[in-house]
Amino acid sequence: MRTSEAFPKRMSDVLIASASDLFSRTEIKGVSLPADLFVGDVFNAEIYELFDQAVEGQPLICLVNVSAGDNKTVVVVDRNAYVNTFNLRAKDADSLKEAIKRLTADGSIRIGNNNSMEA
Repeated sequence: MRTSEAFPKRMSDVLIASASDLFSRTEIKGVSLPADLFVGDVFNAEIYELFDQAVEGQPLICLVNVSAGDNKTVVVVDRNAYVNTFNLRAKDADSLKEAIKRLTADGSIRIGNNNSMEA
């Protein structure tokens, strides 16, 4: 799902609940993005590209639209948060399933009750 001008995705479309706004999101500053990131994009924390299960790296969920370039700030889901998997996007469906599995492994990020692990 991509952002559209008529119905842009917002942070609240992805981050549906949290124990605290203080811990539910964080900023990563001064990064170089090879491509634009959009709200709901699941990307690789090392290379800042859409998450691909074939490439080593930890997945992160983007909460703001950020254009490609140097010295960018990306807001991501941190911990103690519930996310809506319907609004997430990775390289492909299998990569999204793997990303959700990794993101929810320690319990600090959970998926909403009306969402399934099926991407």
